[in-house]
Amino acid sequence: MNVTDRGPGAGNFPAWYSGNRIYLNAGNRLYSYPADVDPAKATRDTYSVEGVGFKDLRYAAGPYDERILFTNNSGLYGVKTTDKSTVYYGGLRNDIARFDLIGHGVYIIQTDGRLIAMHLRTAKPVVQLKTGGNVFGPSLSVDGMIIVQSKGKVQALKEPDSLKMK
Repeated sequence: MNVTDRGPGAGNFPAWYSGNRIYLNAGNRLYSYPADVDPAKATRDTYSVEGVGFKDLRYAAGPYDERILFTNNSGLYGVKTTDKSTVYYGGLRNDIARFDLIGHGVYIIQTDGRLIAMHLRTAKPVVQLKTGGNVFGPSLSVDGMIIVQSKGKVQALKEPDSLKMK
C-alpha cells in the first residue's frame, strides 16, 4: 500500500489511505479502518449495498461528500458514511458510460449521451443535458462551469448553485 497515494489503488483488492483511515476495496464491500489505532483493537467499518438485492454492485468511488458509491453500470447506489443507510440515484434509462464527482454533484453520463446531474446527498436530479456523444472524457469544473467532453465535442453548462461546494 502506498500511504502517499490518496485514492483507490490498483489490483484485485486495492487499499489506500485517506482522512486518517485505511480503506480496502473488496469488490461489493468497502472496509475502513482507523489508521491511528492499534490493529488488534481497531473496529472495522463495512460499507455495502448488498441489502438492495443486487449482488453485482461493485465499489466505484468515495468516500466523497459523505458517500461511498457502488455501481453495476446500470444503477448507482450510495452508502452514507454517517449511518450506512443506502441512497439510490435513480431515473437512469441506459447504462452508465461514466460518472464524475464535482462539488455536491454526481454527473452521470449514460451510454445514450444523456447527462444527469444529481445532488449526492438528496439523490434528486438537478439538471439534464443531451450531449449527442457516446465516448466521454472526464467532466471538469472550470470557473463555475461544468465542461462535458464527448467524442468530437465539448459542451459547457453553468454549475447549478445547489451542487457547488461552499
